[in-house]
Amino acid sequence: MRNMDEWLRTAAADQTVMPMLYYPCVRLTDHTVGETVKKGGAAAMAEVMTAAAARFPGLPCLQTALDVTIDPEAFGCCVSYADDSAPRITGTVIADEADAAGLALPGPHAGRQDDAAEAVSLAAAHAGSRPVLANILGPFTLASGLMPFHEAMTAVMKKGGMMHRLCELASDYLIARAKALREAGADGILLDEASGGVIPPRQSAAFSTDYIRRIVDAVQDEHFIIILHNCGNITRAREAIYGTGCRAFSFGNLIDLASVSDKLPDNAWLIGNMDPMLLKNAAPEEVGRAMRELRARMAGCPRFLAAPGCDCPPESSFEALDAMFES
Repeated sequence: MRNMDEWLRTAAADQTVMPMLYYPCVRLTDHTVGETVKKGGAAAMAEVMTAAAARFPGLPCLQTALDVTIDPEAFGCCVSYADDSAPRITGTVIADEADAAGLALPGPHAGRQDDAAEAVSLAAAHAGSRPVLANILGPFTLASGLMPFHEAMTAVMKKGGMMHRLCELASDYLIARAKALREAGADGILLDEASGGVIPPRQSAAFSTDYIRRIVDAVQDEHFIIILHNCGNITRAREAIYGTGCRAFSFGNLIDLASVSDKLPDNAWLIGNMDPMLLKNAAPEEVGRAMRELRARMAGCPRFLAAPGCDCPPESSFEALDAMFES
């Protein structure tokens, strides 16, 4: 079994760049984005993952698509697909407290859970020395995605009992899903808790970080890591976030990454946080300069991995991506 703590140490020592690189690399295959993420698309998704590793030898790991719809769909939400962009939720399942009270935990094969696990298994067979990471939602991001988002924010303040029930259901589901992905061959998961970044700091521990800690305690060890991704402004909530026990933290470019490194736990790593839109809109030399400037700002943090602050846009240019790695 691969020691993922050692993998993180080696990646940092090698000054590895660790992007979420799935969607731009769909263009390396004969598939559309939609074909790789729809039900039955496991082989196509695995093909994109292995194509990304072949095209970018410096890529330190293989990752599934950052698909924020798989988990809500398992609970019954409606999803729409496009040829050239990630899928999106078009219909939610919670309209009132009665809906929340009656919501049941999805079964292990609901929706496209099996497709993601199969993609992991297929990619792991061709990953060689590189680990495979799977993407799932964080507990509050999943719970809040089951209803219109503005209603979820209101519920945090006025219907705490309802939101806790949804977060508990989400946590139980995500623990089961993480275990299934590990069984399929994943070496870790990237937990996308983007919505947790907009909860007021006083509520973030209760509705986000406490539930993340539950997932961490259930599945993380030296052979299977959780990387927490939050691309919001987490500055005031960073101590609570660091208390989750995740092995690594991936933050977006809304924050000064150096300013949140002071409370980083001794056994954890920071990942981020170049503006990912540079990969779509900027010249390659500007991308290289931005990455070098990021490394210079983070020189005082020994447990740091450079990366874009979020998923690489599907339209990212390969020349810009090459410059990012070469920097």
